[in-house]
Amino acid sequence: MYRKLTAFAALLALAAIPARADLVIDDFGTSAQAASATGLGSATSTTAADVLGGFRTLNLTVDENPLNRTALASVDPSTGYFILETGAAVSASGSIVYDADGAGLGGLDLAGYGSQFTFDVVFGDPGLALGITVVDTFGATATVSMTTVGLGLIDFAFGDFTGVDLSSVASLAVIYTAPEGADFALNFVGVTGDVPPVVPEPASAALLCLGAVGSAAAFRRRRMARG
Repeated sequence: MYRKLTAFAALLALAAIPARADLVIDDFGTSAQAASATGLGSATSTTAADVLGGFRTLNLTVDENPLNRTALASVDPSTGYFILETGAAVSASGSIVYDADGAGLGGLDLAGYGSQFTFDVVFGDPGLALGITVVDTFGATATVSMTTVGLGLIDFAFGDFTGVDLSSVASLAVIYTAPEGADFALNFVGVTGDVPPVVPEPASAALLCLGAVGSAAAFRRRRMARG
């Protein structure tokens, strides 16, 4: 009986241990792509890619461009980078959208993969702002952004995305604002962090308990029969 109850306790403890199940949204390793704009204006490019939802859409808007330069947002699979290149005095903004080319992500449960969005910034000039916008299947939207400079990983905790259901996501978009020639490059966007512990529902726990008790009773009956 001791062994049975010990095994039951171990099963419940195992169910409560946080797990890791990271999700790659885009590592920019497939499907070369570019959206460019000269002067003022905007550009869009959508292509099939090995990314979340199967399609990647690049949106670029140039807000200030006194020298009539060309701004370029591109994906280079040979390096695995998304790169924004603008130029002196150019202010640009845009997004990288993952929504299955408008069909939606079908109520994707991001909470089952981790607890935060993570970007790997290869480089980023001063003044750059990066963020992410989430739209759920009920139409609610939340955006979280931060100003970042230089190299490294930046995280956006799920807890900061108030008002949206991260267990039923319709679309995601990496957003950026790059004033006065603030170029940058990314080589990873994904979901990381511990998945919340899975604790058995009361009914399931009761069934497990009954099973353990039943096994113990059967064990006692076998001992009595042998006695």
